[in-house]
Amino acid sequence: MPVSNHKISIDTVINDLRKIQLCISPTRKLSSIEINSNTKVNFSNFKINGTKINTNINSKFFSSDTPRIATYHVVDETPLELEFNIHKDSIPHIELMEVSYDLLTNKSLNIEKRTKKMIPKPFVVNDAIIVKNTIKLND
Repeated sequence: MPVSNHKISIDTVINDLRKIQLCISPTRKLSSIEINSNTKVNFSNFKINGTKINTNINSKFFSSDTPRIATYHVVDETPLELEFNIHKDSIPHIELMEVSYDLLTNKSLNIEKRTKKMIPKPFVVNDAIIVKNTIKLND
């Protein structure tokens, strides 16, 4: 499965802060994109499509217990724009989990449909194709 394209439009250092702005454009029809970072980075001034996200330590978006930053639900194939500041020496890795719910209908996979006796398991992701896309923001 193809991963989304990404383009870094701003990557600059001012004093001790590195400002990064990037645009992620899906290459297939997606339902959502999970935005994660497994690297220990203190993000500040984090924006998703222009909306500022609270990066305080108690924020539900930036918990130290989980790498998850946010979930972006794709509407009308609108690109995902991320903008944030980090310390100039930090090298974050942004992990995107790109989710589409076309496992049973995707022609390139040839998955058999469920029989009448089979039902999807409740409260879990079913019939989804999930592709991991890692963006390494090295110098």
